[in-house]
Amino acid sequence: MPQWIQDLTQGWPMIRANIPTFIVIVALIAGVVWAALSWSYGSIVSRQAAEIRLLERQKAEATATAKPGPMVDRTSLRLHVYGDTRLPDRLSATNVWRWFYLNDVLVMMKQDGTKDREIVTSKLFISFDQPVGVGTMTVRSDKPLSHYEVKEFNNRFAIVVFGEALPECNIDIEVNP
Repeated sequence: MPQWIQDLTQGWPMIRANIPTFIVIVALIAGVVWAALSWSYGSIVSRQAAEIRLLERQKAEATATAKPGPMVDRTSLRLHVYGDTRLPDRLSATNVWRWFYLNDVLVMMKQDGTKDREIVTSKLFISFDQPVGVGTMTVRSDKPLSHYEVKEFNNRFAIVVFGEALPECNIDIEVNP
């Protein structure tokens, strides 16, 4: 039999005689162990819980059903984009609740702290007024566009990312069945 079991069985009469003290000591040891584990793993567990909640929300959004009622067949947005820091002007819109145009500027620095270069990308967020039947989303311009990508498109909103800053132009975005 291992030595620690022999020690425990030999000391059992003393433990049995002092049960309340033994329970307090065991509770204190358990509390100290719990506090140490909570301190060391608490942030990991909370981050995992936040990630699980995010994944559950994304799953719910991905499988969400549209509002009851008919869906709109067509949606369009026409913007005049300036080649500078001004916000675009809306020329026309059909079934667009809100839209937002955003330029991101990434500045690359040299080792000595001077600016090396700037990378500008543009993003267009569109929220539809009424749910739209997801079909084909076309992005057109009266001037050649840089590389762009439709990052998200569902019956409630769309996100279009342009690879670089847009020149002054008119952009047409249409959703057709």
